[in-house]
Amino acid sequence: MNKYKLGNEICRLRESRGLTQNELAKALEVTDKAVSKWENGQAIPRMDKFELLSEALGTSIEYLIAVAKDNSSVVFIENDYATTLHLDIDGQPVSIGEDGKWVEVNPNGFTMKIKGDFDFDFIDDMVKEENSLKDKLLLKVGKKAVESISSMALIANCTYIFRNVADGENINIKNNTITYDTRLAVFRQFAVMYPDIDMKNGSAELIKATASNKKQYVKSFRREAVWSDLGLGFIWMILEAPFINMYLNHLCKDEIIKKRILKRKCD
Repeated sequence: MNKYKLGNEICRLRESRGLTQNELAKALEVTDKAVSKWENGQAIPRMDKFELLSEALGTSIEYLIAVAKDNSSVVFIENDYATTLHLDIDGQPVSIGEDGKWVEVNPNGFTMKIKGDFDFDFIDDMVKEENSLKDKLLLKVGKKAVESISSMALIANCTYIFRNVADGENINIKNNTITYDTRLAVFRQFAVMYPDIDMKNGSAELIKATASNKKQYVKSFRREAVWSDLGLGFIWMILEAPFINMYLNHLCKDEIIKKRILKRKCD
């Protein structure tokens, strides 16, 4: 019996009926901890609870058992990349926060598109709670500094094909960065930040990488590259600017980003 898939379906049906875990637990005469364990795939309901469970969720015992007997696999996805991961797994959207999540996948292989959401609004909440004016100002300055990171690296959304992934596997999506010299700016290297994959069993093949902040990054890098050549003369700086822009846009192409990431993996 696939307890992870059964747990996901119990959670989905419960939420669709507007029930909390505590409310479902009272209807079944169990604790809310028991319901939590079912939904997290840590345990399955006793058979004598299936009838009450199916009634509370507006379904049938046969359906719940059929769900649990499905030949799909589940993996636990850890988020060490962004505030929130926005995934597309074989066309199914999944959002994952900092706590990670069990996700149902095709045991014969699956495609995963990965996009990170970097949200620093939580700092605003800290500012509201802080009483000291000095600390409020420090937090606001800190937020601006952290947000500026998005213009210091080209952020790539990546698509991977997963093969031979074991049922129950932990897939850690982590942050990785490539830097290399383009000789465009004296004090700055070209940087690409991307979601990398770490797991013990199976393989993940990168098939596509797309820049999500190309316009912002190119503008930031171009400005610094042009000003770094100011010492060569103002006329030279003006003449060189269009070529710098063309080359930066070339470096931001999907196939170039992918090539750089794959080269990093081979090094």
